[in-house]
Amino acid sequence: MDVQKIIESLKSESRKPVYLFHGEEPYFIDLLASVVEDEILDESVQGFDQTVVYGHETNVASIVSAAKRYPMMGQLNVVLVKEAQHLRDWDNLLPYLKQPQSQTLLAFAYKKKAAKNLKWVKGIDKVGTLVTTPRVYDNQIPTHIGQIAKTKGLKMSDKSTMLLSEHLGNNLSQIANALDKLSKVMEAQETVEPLHIETHIGISKDYNNFELTNALANRDAARAFKIVNYFGKNPNQHPVLLTTAMLYAYFSKVWKAHYARNASKPIASFLGLPPFLAKDYEMGVRKYSQPQLFKIISILREMDLRAKGVGAQASPSDLFKELIHRILNA
Repeated sequence: MDVQKIIESLKSESRKPVYLFHGEEPYFIDLLASVVEDEILDESVQGFDQTVVYGHETNVASIVSAAKRYPMMGQLNVVLVKEAQHLRDWDNLLPYLKQPQSQTLLAFAYKKKAAKNLKWVKGIDKVGTLVTTPRVYDNQIPTHIGQIAKTKGLKMSDKSTMLLSEHLGNNLSQIANALDKLSKVMEAQETVEPLHIETHIGISKDYNNFELTNALANRDAARAFKIVNYFGKNPNQHPVLLTTAMLYAYFSKVWKAHYARNASKPIASFLGLPPFLAKDYEMGVRKYSQPQLFKIISILREMDLRAKGVGAQASPSDLFKELIHRILNA
């Protein structure tokens, strides 16, 4: 899916009369809906020639009625349906799809994947455009962060990219909001550094899971314990379960990275990671043998269960300290 090409299509004179934005990633659906709402018509005519409704507050019959109207002040009538997954009477759209109004742009923001064998979906596909937003996987997040930052006039350092990724996960909407906040306090084309994120977003540049992973990759015991001491004092912001999950992902990939040598492939391409992430995995391969990694993965599974209340109980602070001690002594 090329978002920029879709946006260009929406803004062009050769746009299709009907669009369905659907799929597993709500960020892109919201982005395309915002383009339809804010960037197609001039603000001076939106009050006359634009209708924005929500699926849980309307029905398809009313939407079709709005779509059949002719523009009053301009050349285009825009009808945007947000949260369209709540609509039920889709069969009422079928007659309209046989002869859509040529001066109307009708767009549905449907926040789940629509089955392509449905009659109304086939109908839209025939006369309009289906835009399927794919699920975003964790290893794709750094790339998306860079792309979103670019749209907001910012550049990202590698560490800042990983800091946002680690703290906000694969929630692109939250990532976009954080970058939007940064764009309002930074110069155009300025590079976002960890200090900017700490100052304006409130994510510590020194005490986070990305830095903990780096410390363990380098077997830097002093730094690792310093970080988890901070985590133990702030368990709500740094839950044990999140740390065990991230460390499990890291050490599992280090285990796989051992096989990259046998495959004669660079670790980044072998693991499907951006090249700038390879350093910690290369270090992990050098610092941890496969038998050690087997023990560490077992330790992380045990600590994950204990953090969930299974087995011997301990405070978050004690769990963090025990976890790091056992990893470094595996």
